[in-house]
Amino acid sequence: MGKKIVEFFEKWHIGRILSTLYHIAGNGQAESSNKSILNIMKKNIEDAKGLWPKILPEVLWAYRTTPKTSTGETPYSLVYGTKAVIPVEVGEPSLRYSHESSTSNDERIIQELDKIDEQRDMTYIRMVAQMKQAERY
Repeated sequence: MGKKIVEFFEKWHIGRILSTLYHIAGNGQAESSNKSILNIMKKNIEDAKGLWPKILPEVLWAYRTTPKTSTGETPYSLVYGTKAVIPVEVGEPSLRYSHESSTSNDERIIQELDKIDEQRDMTYIRMVAQMKQAERY
């Protein structure tokens, strides 16, 4: 690693983590996700293959906000600790969206962030249980 990079890391107190480029379990999960996304795209574009850049954001949104069987959670909720607000909800009055003020929203976000570690732990437990069940077959 170059001297300038080392100095930059030291200046900003950045810790280096070394890892391999290929990690079987991690790459398997990524490939599974990519396969699902590609399948969704194939269903949506059919013969108009040149349209994929236009529908990709919608497909990713759908993928990220759909609960996964292995976790019981949406990828969005695991990252952000809260359920996604569907774009339709933003423009339409709903209990979830219309009663939020800046202060109450901030308080709710803090409460949700306090729960996110527990949510991730429970998700991990569900995934491990599902993998053990799959091994039995």
